[in-house]
Amino acid sequence: TLGEGGGLFAADGALVEIDYTGIQYNGSHQSGAQILVEGGGNVEISDSLIADTSDEWASIDGVRARGGASLEMKWSTVGGLGASVTYEAGSTGTFTANTIWPTGAGGLTTSPVILGACNVGMGVGALFGPANLAVDPVFVPGVRGEFRIQNASPAAGNCPSLGTADLDFANRASPLAAAGAFEAN
Repeated sequence: TLGEGGGLFAADGALVEIDYTGIQYNGSHQSGAQILVEGGGNVEISDSLIADTSDEWASIDGVRARGGASLEMKWSTVGGLGASVTYEAGSTGTFTANTIWPTGAGGLTTSPVILGACNVGMGVGALFGPANLAVDPVFVPGVRGEFRIQNASPAAGNCPSLGTADLDFANRASPLAAAGAFEAN
């Protein structure tokens, strides 16, 4: 519904491609999302960081697809406050080579069966596909908003069958096929 989205709202056949983009410290209203896709909207997210959301109603998602929407996510990280991705009934898409780890409640929720491979984080065990690890992706400790993975992270090298992105979110070479927006530190 108009007014619920925080950073991006796509509906009515809109096609939006988000590549190498950070959406952080954004707000939303009444169970919206930083990225809200509905009613025939189609969003493709790649090599991006979606993190640390605020919501006056405490029911925010980082990314939410509903009501006929399509959401494709690949090589991205969803972390911190409000870190969740929700595919509601009637939505479709894939979730591939991502990391997702909330501060508090969150994670991945799917009402339809979503295909996914090589994901690491909370809720990814519900995906249909190989190499989904429902474990802590082990981010580098430090400043709020920092979502790089440590060398010992289960996300490092978790996706060799997918090849690699040319560069990670920090514009570094991406030789290890790590899940998420960042290569290991």
